[in-house]
Amino acid sequence: MQEIFQFFPVRNVKVACLVFKPISLSWPLILYCCFLLQLNFQVARSDQVEKDLESSESSKINFLKSLLSHELQSDVEWMDNGAFRLTQSTLGYKMDFPSMEWKGSLPWNTYDLDFKSPDALTNPVSLDENRFAAQLNGRSTLNNKVQMLYGGGGYKGFSDYRSVWFDEYFRQLYGDPSLLAIPGFDTYRDADPHGWNAFFGLRIEYLPSSGYLEIQGQYLRDFISPGYEIDFGGLIRNPDRLNTGVFNLSTENVLTTRLRSRLDYRYTSTSEREGRHFVQGSLNASLGERWVSRSFACYARE
Repeated sequence: MQEIFQFFPVRNVKVACLVFKPISLSWPLILYCCFLLQLNFQVARSDQVEKDLESSESSKINFLKSLLSHELQSDVEWMDNGAFRLTQSTLGYKMDFPSMEWKGSLPWNTYDLDFKSPDALTNPVSLDENRFAAQLNGRSTLNNKVQMLYGGGGYKGFSDYRSVWFDEYFRQLYGDPSLLAIPGFDTYRDADPHGWNAFFGLRIEYLPSSGYLEIQGQYLRDFISPGYEIDFGGLIRNPDRLNTGVFNLSTENVLTTRLRSRLDYRYTSTSEREGRHFVQGSLNASLGERWVSRSFACYARE
């Protein structure tokens, strides 16, 4: 190849350019070689990009794993005494973040019992009922000493097997269509028990790693299976809608390396009922590496 220097005047400035003139190589061969070089460069760059993406995704996954903690729980309880058979199943899930915690649960209860009553107006029958519920609770850290508590949930179905029994008892006594035509006996309604709840609270660390104060308020609304009474005016249907407010105040203290105490106060106010006060104190003592003593005392007034 021959090298020829040429000078081009650009605005009174001479610029030297090196021009190569090929002698033995043809232009198609040169273009083909350039194409191969560009193709190899693109393939190598694509492989490098894929490796970088895989490394980035792997680092992100490892980072998220270090921040998240997952826990799945399930339990089943079963009881059979011949007259009734009860099962309680719960599926729970817990997820922890650096400054937040979530707990969810899905309980499922079944009631299978043989209804029998000494009342001559009732007939024996087999009952089978279900209760489904869902609850989601959370905890958020506001700062080093304060945490916020919140949650809510709902359910549909009878709360226990006693409610199932009494609902069937009243249905057989007062749910007969022939009785509904009698004045004063048309107040019977089929029960549809369900409800929901919500709560909010704060947990405060007033002594470093040894003293905690928890304040919580809760509201519950329940539609229950009501009771019935008969007087001279006919059939009386008790309230089937309950509004409940709950206030909780508790303190927990680490007294020594082996003593831990807790004091709880709860006030419950339910519609159509008087308020209920409840106080409970507990003390846990470590007696050794394998022995722990737990004692408590409580008082209630309603």
